Amino acid sequence: MKDLRFNTIAGTALAAALMALGLRTVGDEVFHPHYPSQPAYAIAVPEEAVASVAEETAVVDIGTLLQTASVDAGANVVKKCTGCHNFEQGGANQVGPYLWDVYGRMAGSVAGFKYSEAVSSYQKVWAAETLNAFLENPTQHIRGTNMAFAGLKKPEDRAAVIAYLHSLNPGAPALPAPAAPPPEAAVEGAAAPSEVAPEEAAPPAASAPPATPSPG
Repeated sequence: MKDLRFNTIAGTALAAALMALGLRTVGDEVFHPHYPSQPAYAIAVPEEAVASVAEETAVVDIGTLLQTASVDAGANVVKKCTGCHNFEQGGANQVGPYLWDVYGRMAGSVAGFKYSEAVSSYQKVWAAETLNAFLENPTQHIRGTNMAFAGLKKPEDRAAVIAYLHSLNPGAPALPAPAAPPPEAAVEGAAAPSEVAPEEAAPPAASAPPATPSPG
């Protein structure tokens, strides 16, 4: 009888232990998931696409582009602007002000044209840099302008238009020269002048031993 009771207790304890071990194992699997070392769906981005984005976001020197900009190409690009602007000498204002001799002219200065407050307070001369920034995104460069134009996203198109507008003003200042290239980077691994250790001083010359009197 005692053996049967002992076996019952031992069996119950063993069953409880096995159940606890099973719950712990299940808990580890539920609350401690194992993540794969690599994603199941890897998205490959072509190197060409990365290079294209880098080129679009790179800052382009307008002075450099103007060295090869085509006036004829600019005249072709501004055809999309003729619905609002007049490019002829002595031409009248339309939806926008006439743009003959605009290069080198103070913004908002055409007599008789009603500018927006934003353009009237711009107080800058239309030169290569200002035109380049404005033509890229008019509403961002001069917030509040009435000019509803998305802008020219290609730097080459903007340079061509600037070259064309420059040709419409015989007395305009010269177009800017290319920006000076940045100084060459220091050779990798070369120490800066302040980091170069001074030459070690030469050890003092050993003094000659005292002369020994010669025997007489």
